[in-house]
Amino acid sequence: MFHYNQIITLLNIFDDQIYTTLSEENVSGTVNSFISSETILKYFSTREEFILSLSVYIQTIIEEKIESSQDILAYPLVRKIKSTKEGVEIIHDYKALQLYLHPYEQITILNSFIKAVFVNALSKYNLKADILYDLLTQNSLYSCTPESLKATLGINYTNSMLKMRILDPVESTIHKLYQNGELPFYISITVEKSLFGSGGKIIGVNFETNNHLAVLRLARLRPCHIQFITDKLIELLPFDYPFLEEGINQLNDKAV
Repeated sequence: MFHYNQIITLLNIFDDQIYTTLSEENVSGTVNSFISSETILKYFSTREEFILSLSVYIQTIIEEKIESSQDILAYPLVRKIKSTKEGVEIIHDYKALQLYLHPYEQITILNSFIKAVFVNALSKYNLKADILYDLLTQNSLYSCTPESLKATLGINYTNSMLKMRILDPVESTIHKLYQNGELPFYISITVEKSLFGSGGKIIGVNFETNNHLAVLRLARLRPCHIQFITDKLIELLPFDYPFLEEGINQLNDKAV
């Protein structure tokens, strides 16, 4: 039985109080932050809920692969926490935090608790959920053939049943965990079908991992992006364009 975990709420408070105020230069190697009890209770019902979610967060390790030497460097995301009646002091490793906020292809974010939540939720689908987790968290975009996917995950369904029995339920389950605040990401799965034959044979499967911090970043930049598009429309179109602006406002943050 997993204990209370609201990693999404924790990321929301950290995004507001720490991430968006992070200095580009830090000679000390650490980022010291203090979050007051008053601020914590604006996000969490109790301090205990905050501490429980923080206990999940501090398990995060950042791995960086060095291409030139094939070495792997590992950084703890959090070096120390100190809880008092007034609030909680969190000391991040600066290098790890930068990589956590802006990962690239050589970065792997490890958290055994989050992985266990993911694997436990997918246990009923009879697939190698631990391998799927690694694929999704190490690649923001992952594409494969249905045959290779079935071989990798140990799935026995035919291609025609793959989407209904595995892909759709897995996508839905992960999205529910994200909405409940238990996973810091959700996934989108699309399939490619052959143009030939009846019903369209599945020839490819595409996974896209949507990290919550990227979602927050896009939402924060949305007003600037819309203003930029609007300014360009004014330059290009010598007539009224309210229908275009209305259409832009209806787009999601990623599309904008």
